[in-house]
Amino acid sequence: MTEVDITKSNAGAIWVEKTVLGQAELTEFSQQITYRYPDLERPIRNLHTDVALAQAAGFPKPIAEPLHYLAYFDNVMLGLYQNDWLEHGELQATILRPVFPGDSMELRLGPADEVRQDGSLEMRHQLAVLGPEGDLLTVGYVSVHRGEDTEAG
Repeated sequence: MTEVDITKSNAGAIWVEKTVLGQAELTEFSQQITYRYPDLERPIRNLHTDVALAQAAGFPKPIAEPLHYLAYFDNVMLGLYQNDWLEHGELQATILRPVFPGDSMELRLGPADEVRQDGSLEMRHQLAVLGPEGDLLTVGYVSVHRGEDTEAG
């Protein structure tokens, strides 16, 4: 296991991206999910697209879909692992705080740790999303299951 903790510093991160999501971009993303996946049975107007609904839920304005900014990690993992990511990839994240339109974020991906368990090998990367004040918004990991561990006894 690596000793790098990307939640505290971007030193040692293998990828860092700074971005700001605007409301128009967030609304379009949310609506695409609604239209593409009708089985979700979610309203077009929701707390990601509508100010009044977001305020009724206790937020000052609409919040970002976590899938939107987590897709950045998806793109990086696809570049690193190609089809292995598509066929054997996993993303697990815990949302600690919301992201609002106009918030700057720093997305960080840590180096791969080789995790051996029950005869299989997994390449696991820590992920972190930090807000404009450096506050932790989302933590988790992305991993690719590589199948049989040839070093297992």
